[in-house]
Amino acid sequence: MLKLILFKTKIPQKDQGFTMLEVLVAGLITFFFIIGSLQAMVLATMIKVQSLEKERANEIIQEDKEAIKARATNFAIPAGTNLSNLCDPPAAANGFAQLFIASNNGLAGLNVPGNKKVLNSYDSNETKGRTLLRSRTAINTGQYPFKTLTISYEVNRTLNGTTPDLTDSNRLIATDTLEVMPNVALQCP
Repeated sequence: MLKLILFKTKIPQKDQGFTMLEVLVAGLITFFFIIGSLQAMVLATMIKVQSLEKERANEIIQEDKEAIKARATNFAIPAGTNLSNLCDPPAAANGFAQLFIASNNGLAGLNVPGNKKVLNSYDSNETKGRTLLRSRTAINTGQYPFKTLTISYEVNRTLNGTTPDLTDSNRLIATDTLEVMPNVALQCP
Protein backbone atom coordinates (compact mmCIF):
# COMPACT_ATOMS: atom_id res chain seq x y z
CA MET A 1 0.00 0.00 0.00
CA LEU A 2 2.88 2.29 0.74
CA LYS A 3 4.15 1.69 -2.76
CA LEU A 4 0.80 2.67 -4.18
CA ILE A 5 0.74 5.95 -2.22
CA LEU A 6 4.24 6.86 -3.37
CA PHE A 7 3.32 6.35 -7.01
CA LYS A 8 0.20 8.48 -6.76
CA THR A 9 1.81 11.46 -5.09
CA LYS A 10 3.14 14.03 -7.38
CA ILE A 11 6.37 15.67 -6.67
CA PRO A 12 5.82 19.43 -6.74
CA GLN A 13 7.87 21.18 -9.44
CA LYS A 14 9.18 24.70 -9.44
CA ASP A 15 6.84 27.28 -10.99
CA GLN A 16 8.23 28.02 -14.39
CA GLY A 17 7.37 31.20 -16.31
CA PHE A 18 8.44 32.30 -19.74
CA THR A 19 12.11 32.74 -20.32
CA MET A 20 13.44 36.01 -21.66
CA LEU A 21 14.16 34.37 -25.02
CA GLU A 22 10.57 33.17 -25.39
CA VAL A 23 9.23 36.64 -24.61
CA LEU A 24 11.62 38.19 -27.12
CA VAL A 25 10.64 35.73 -29.89
CA ALA A 26 6.92 36.29 -29.22
CA GLY A 27 7.44 40.06 -29.31
CA LEU A 28 9.31 39.87 -32.62
CA ILE A 29 6.64 37.68 -34.19
CA THR A 30 3.95 40.14 -33.08
CA PHE A 31 6.00 43.11 -34.36
CA PHE A 32 6.46 41.59 -37.83
CA PHE A 33 2.79 40.64 -38.03
CA ILE A 34 1.71 44.20 -37.20
CA ILE A 35 4.19 45.73 -39.68
CA GLY A 36 2.98 43.38 -42.43
CA SER A 37 -0.64 44.23 -41.67
CA LEU A 38 0.06 47.97 -41.79
CA GLN A 39 1.83 47.65 -45.13
CA ALA A 40 -1.13 45.74 -46.52
CA MET A 41 -3.50 48.46 -45.32
CA VAL A 42 -1.39 51.21 -46.93
CA LEU A 43 -1.22 49.27 -50.20
CA ALA A 44 -4.99 48.70 -50.15
CA THR A 45 -5.57 52.43 -49.62
CA MET A 46 -3.27 53.33 -52.52
CA ILE A 47 -5.06 50.90 -54.82
CA LYS A 48 -8.43 52.29 -53.74
CA VAL A 49 -7.34 55.87 -54.52
CA GLN A 50 -6.05 54.82 -57.95
CA SER A 51 -9.27 52.98 -58.74
CA LEU A 52 -11.34 56.01 -57.70
CA GLU A 53 -9.20 58.16 -59.97
CA LYS A 54 -9.64 55.76 -62.91
CA GLU A 55 -13.36 55.57 -62.26
CA ARG A 56 -13.67 59.37 -62.30
CA ALA A 57 -11.56 59.57 -65.48
CA ASN A 58 -13.87 57.11 -67.22
CA GLU A 59 -16.91 59.09 -66.03
CA ILE A 60 -15.39 62.26 -67.50
CA ILE A 61 -14.90 60.53 -70.86
CA GLN A 62 -18.40 59.02 -70.78
CA GLU A 63 -19.99 62.44 -70.17
CA ASP A 64 -18.37 63.82 -73.30
CA LYS A 65 -19.22 60.71 -75.35
CA GLU A 66 -22.89 61.06 -74.44
CA ALA A 67 -22.88 64.73 -75.45
CA ILE A 68 -21.29 63.89 -78.81
CA LYS A 69 -23.75 61.04 -79.45
CA ALA A 70 -26.65 63.40 -78.75
CA ARG A 71 -25.18 65.94 -81.17
CA ALA A 72 -24.72 63.27 -83.85
CA THR A 73 -28.30 62.09 -83.40
CA ASN A 74 -29.74 65.60 -83.77
CA PHE A 75 -27.23 66.86 -86.35
CA ALA A 76 -28.80 68.84 -89.18
CA ILE A 77 -27.12 69.79 -92.40
CA PRO A 78 -26.53 73.56 -92.56
CA ALA A 79 -28.78 75.49 -94.93
CA GLY A 80 -27.48 75.65 -98.46
CA THR A 81 -25.55 72.37 -98.24
CA ASN A 82 -26.44 69.77 -100.86
CA LEU A 83 -27.01 66.31 -99.39
CA SER A 84 -25.99 64.53 -102.58
CA ASN A 85 -22.57 66.24 -102.49
CA LEU A 86 -22.06 64.92 -98.95
CA CYS A 87 -23.15 61.40 -99.85
CA ASP A 88 -20.53 60.96 -102.57
CA PRO A 89 -17.79 63.50 -101.83
CA PRO A 90 -14.55 63.61 -103.81
CA ALA A 91 -12.41 63.97 -100.66
CA ALA A 92 -12.58 63.55 -96.88
CA ALA A 93 -12.69 67.33 -96.40
CA ASN A 94 -16.09 67.38 -98.15
CA GLY A 95 -17.73 64.50 -96.24
CA PHE A 96 -20.11 64.16 -93.32
CA ALA A 97 -17.32 63.59 -90.79
CA GLN A 98 -15.59 66.89 -91.58
CA LEU A 99 -18.90 68.74 -91.67
CA PHE A 100 -19.76 67.33 -88.24
CA ILE A 101 -16.37 68.47 -86.89
CA ALA A 102 -16.69 72.03 -88.24
CA SER A 103 -20.40 72.68 -87.72
CA ASN A 104 -21.73 74.65 -84.74
CA ASN A 105 -24.51 72.11 -84.24
CA GLY A 106 -21.85 69.40 -84.37
CA LEU A 107 -18.53 69.01 -82.61
CA ALA A 108 -17.49 72.67 -82.91
CA GLY A 109 -20.52 73.68 -80.84
CA LEU A 110 -19.49 71.57 -77.86
CA ASN A 111 -17.46 73.05 -75.08
CA VAL A 112 -13.79 72.22 -75.12
CA PRO A 113 -13.20 69.46 -72.60
CA GLY A 114 -12.12 71.03 -69.38
CA ASN A 115 -10.33 70.00 -66.26
CA LYS A 116 -12.22 68.14 -63.60
CA LYS A 117 -11.52 67.91 -59.90
CA VAL A 118 -11.19 64.47 -58.47
CA LEU A 119 -10.66 63.39 -54.87
CA ASN A 120 -11.67 66.76 -53.42
CA SER A 121 -11.14 67.34 -49.75
CA TYR A 122 -14.09 67.79 -47.44
CA ASP A 123 -13.45 71.44 -46.71
CA SER A 124 -14.67 74.33 -48.85
CA ASN A 125 -11.23 75.01 -50.33
CA GLU A 126 -11.54 73.99 -53.99
CA THR A 127 -7.79 74.21 -54.61
CA LYS A 128 -7.19 70.93 -52.83
CA GLY A 129 -7.54 67.60 -54.56
CA ARG A 130 -6.19 66.31 -57.83
CA THR A 131 -7.14 67.81 -61.18
CA LEU A 132 -7.59 65.67 -64.27
CA LEU A 133 -7.17 67.02 -67.78
CA ARG A 134 -9.40 65.52 -70.47
CA SER A 135 -8.43 65.95 -74.10
CA ARG A 136 -10.51 65.11 -77.14
CA THR A 137 -9.05 64.65 -80.63
CA ALA A 138 -11.31 64.30 -83.66
CA ILE A 139 -9.75 62.17 -86.37
CA ASN A 140 -11.25 62.22 -89.83
CA THR A 141 -10.03 58.79 -90.92
CA GLY A 142 -10.19 59.70 -94.59
CA GLN A 143 -11.82 56.40 -95.52
CA TYR A 144 -14.52 56.54 -98.14
CA PRO A 145 -17.49 57.33 -97.80
CA PHE A 146 -16.22 59.87 -95.23
CA LYS A 147 -19.24 59.52 -92.94
CA THR A 148 -17.62 58.11 -89.82
CA LEU A 149 -15.65 60.25 -87.39
CA THR A 150 -13.24 58.73 -84.84
CA ILE A 151 -12.75 60.62 -81.61
CA SER A 152 -9.84 59.80 -79.32
CA TYR A 153 -9.81 60.64 -75.60
CA GLU A 154 -7.06 60.92 -73.01
CA VAL A 155 -7.31 61.80 -69.34
CA ASN A 156 -4.06 62.87 -67.66
CA ARG A 157 -2.95 64.09 -64.28
CA THR A 158 -2.02 67.75 -64.42
CA LEU A 159 0.92 69.61 -62.98
CA ASN A 160 -0.63 73.06 -62.83
CA GLY A 161 -4.24 72.33 -63.83
CA THR A 162 -3.80 73.11 -67.53
CA THR A 163 -1.02 70.88 -68.88
CA PRO A 164 -0.25 67.18 -68.36
CA ASP A 165 2.39 66.40 -65.75
CA LEU A 166 5.19 65.13 -67.99
CA THR A 167 7.39 64.31 -64.98
CA ASP A 168 4.91 61.67 -63.80
CA SER A 169 5.39 58.40 -65.68
CA ASN A 170 1.86 57.39 -64.66
CA ARG A 171 0.23 60.66 -65.78
CA LEU A 172 -2.02 58.93 -68.34
CA ILE A 173 -5.01 57.57 -66.44
CA ALA A 174 -7.51 56.59 -69.12
CA THR A 175 -7.87 56.43 -72.88
CA ASP A 176 -10.84 55.65 -75.05
CA THR A 177 -12.14 56.06 -78.59
CA LEU A 178 -15.53 56.72 -80.07
CA GLU A 179 -16.70 56.27 -83.63
CA VAL A 180 -19.68 58.37 -84.50
CA MET A 181 -21.70 58.96 -87.64
CA PRO A 182 -24.36 61.68 -87.85
CA ASN A 183 -27.83 60.18 -88.29
CA VAL A 184 -28.44 62.44 -91.29
CA ALA A 185 -25.75 60.43 -93.15
CA LEU A 186 -28.15 57.50 -93.18
CA GLN A 187 -30.34 59.39 -95.66
CA CYS A 188 -27.78 58.74 -98.39
CA PRO A 189 -28.79 56.21 -101.04
